[in-house]
Amino acid sequence: MPFSEEIRRQVIGKSHGKCTICGRGDVPLVMDHIKPRSKGGTDSLSNLRAVCQSCNVLTQKTDPEHIQALRETQSRGLQMEREAGRLFVEQGFAVLSGSTGPYGGTALFARKVDLMSGQPTSIVAECKWGSRPPRKEDVIHLAAYKEAVRAEHAMLITNLPPTRALAEVSGSLGVSIVLEGDLAESIKAFKEADEND
Repeated sequence: MPFSEEIRRQVIGKSHGKCTICGRGDVPLVMDHIKPRSKGGTDSLSNLRAVCQSCNVLTQKTDPEHIQALRETQSRGLQMEREAGRLFVEQGFAVLSGSTGPYGGTALFARKVDLMSGQPTSIVAECKWGSRPPRKEDVIHLAAYKEAVRAEHAMLITNLPPTRALAEVSGSLGVSIVLEGDLAESIKAFKEADEND
């Protein structure tokens, strides 16, 4: 059953128009039950929170006792996304941020057109911050997203290095895994490689 506009307004007002998990304020918010209905949760204001679509997907998969860890992971991912967006813009890319996938990913879409050749370059990037290295599923989803939006490049930005097996999978799927500390150099390298093509 959909929530009334009054309930939505109150719940979103409680979080000052931002997702209560990651802190994003530039995307539509949905109503999420703190205690799920399936476990006896109600539609009362005290049991509702405003979340972005990505965090909504993730809260459905996360035990309530692990929500605080999810908040940290998602907010750090958002910080990484903002820094990546800033770095892409510095290198002359136009950036669409706040694009989220059905599996809870935070994505950037960066595009630049070479003024001499008229050739466009587009990069889809996803930021994953966590206490574990990225997973194979993350790379598979990003590769599929790259194909869906017809981007030339895909970049998974993370705070932890991938396993050797994941590095091999990502290479075979055309996804670059970039450590957070190497981000500026990696984006600059993308720009220079395209200028030299």
